[in-house]
Parts: sequence; C-alpha cells; structure tokens
Amino acid sequence: MRSNQKRQFLPSVIGLASFLLGAGLVPAQEPPVRNPLVEQAARAVSVTSKGKKVYYDYKFDLSALPRYVPGKQVSGHIRMWGLNYITDSNLAQYWEDGFKKFHPRVTFEYQTPTALVAIPGLIAGVADIGANTKTWLWQRREWEGIFGYELKQIRMVTGSFNVAGWANALGFFVHKSNPLSKITPRQVDGIFGAERDGGWVRGQWNTEVARGPDKNIRTWGQMGLTGEWADKTIHTYGVNLRYHQSVGFSDKYLGGSDKWNEELRMYANIARPDGTLAIGAGLLMQDLSHDP
Repeated sequence: MRSNQKRQFLPSVIGLASFLLGAGLVPAQEPPVRNPLVEQAARAVSVTSKGKKVYYDYKFDLSALPRYVPGKQVSGHIRMWGLNYITDSNLAQYWEDGFKKFHPRVTFEYQTPTALVAIPGLIAGVADIGANTKTWLWQRREWEGIFGYELKQIRMVTGSFNVAGWANALGFFVHKSNPLSKITPRQVDGIFGAERDGGWVRGQWNTEVARGPDKNIRTWGQMGLTGEWADKTIHTYGVNLRYHQSVGFSDKYLGGSDKWNEELRMYANIARPDGTLAIGAGLLMQDLSHDP
C-alpha cells in the first residue's frame, strides 16, 4: 500500500504539515545525508540565508489600542536565552528598539543557539527570559521539582505564514481531489490518535483522557465521505514524533498521549549531498500531492 503507483490511485490520505511548505525537496536520484551534524550545518545555512530578509511589509493599524505609558523608568540587564529565530531574524532588534524608546537604561544580552537552552538557562539562573518553542515534560518536572511551582509561559509569537523552514504554523492538508471540507478536534484525534489509557495533561498523567479503539477513524466513510471514498483507508502523514511540533500536536488533540495511528508515516529534516537542507514538511507535502 506504500508504492508510488498505488498512492497515485487510492483516494485515501490526510496530511499534517507546516503551512505552505511545498519547497525544498530531496531529488529522487540523490540519497539524503543521515549525519546529524551535517543536517545541523545545512539548517544553519538555510536559516542564515533568509534570516535578515524582510518578507512582510504590511503595517497594521494599531491606533485603536491604548497608548503605552510606563509607570516608572526601569534600568538593568535582561538576559534572553533560547530560540534562535529571534536573533537570526530582525525580531529581537525590533523588540529591543521598541523597549528602549521607553526605558533607555536597560541593556540586553542574547544566548540563542537553539530553543533547547531556554529552560536550562532559567533553571541554572543565567537567563531571565527563556524563548522556547515547546516546553517538554521533563523540563516541567525539573522546574517543579527545583522551584516548587509551575513554570509560567506566555505566548509571544505565532508561526510564519509562507516562509519555508521558519517558525512554522501547523495545518491539515488533504489531496486536492479529496472532497473533505472541514474537520473537528475529535475527528483529528480519531484519525491521528489511537486507543490509550491516559495522557500527560499539564505535566501530570491523567486517565480522564483515555479512550478505546471504537473512537479510531481509519476510513473516509467514517468521516462522512460516500461513493468510491467510503471504504478507502486514510493514510496519515506527519513530522516525526520527536519534533516539538508533534509533541504540541499531541498535547492539543490527543490528550497528551504518545500513542498515534499505527500507520503514521513520518518525516524529518535531512541534508542533501550538496549541503543544502530538505525540510521534512516539504517532503511530506510532496508525497501527499501524489496520494489522494
């Protein structure tokens, strides 16, 4: 059921991928490079190549918002650790310049090689702000064990719209021939999830999110599609389960469970032989485009 020929003619697939990431694919004739250090180097080149480029010039009208008036002047030094996209792009400078208009005596320091250093920096006391993409369960447990209270999280930015390989925004995709027009959170769980005894909710194991196999959705008929679609199996596509996107997806839709659809096909970023980066979500979309 996985051959290219069969994928072209079976009307049966749904995909989870980063929004509009159809570019950056691996040529079929060139094998990918499976060395993690080579992949990291390719990623660095990819990020650097577009880091300071301005992709959006739309100006939002903020005149209806109340004008910010500082209650007092502050001074000091702010240390931000974590997400590299903040400093690889212009975002950190935009924030700093805006802040200093009101508080010019504040200085900033950035340690932003990767989002993975955000929580360790806070725990070690060398960071004041941790910029992260996803707080992992073990990080929550470490924080609570050391400090005795929950880690405070504030959403600061959302995903990019159509800049491939940047801070992505997740979406659901089906082949253009598929008549499906909408999907509910419960159906998402049915398609991508599996029966489970519980899941991790706010860092605690919770059996209230358990469900049985009767909630699985494995055919398009179960989604209300009729005719030739009714008995066709749904093929699930997604980024690999150790990426933070999948962890966040599970937290939102699968009750924090690690049990997924047994047929899930997974993708990861890989380096091409020429040192450029192939984005996993782009590879996913390429295969999805051939599988109805």
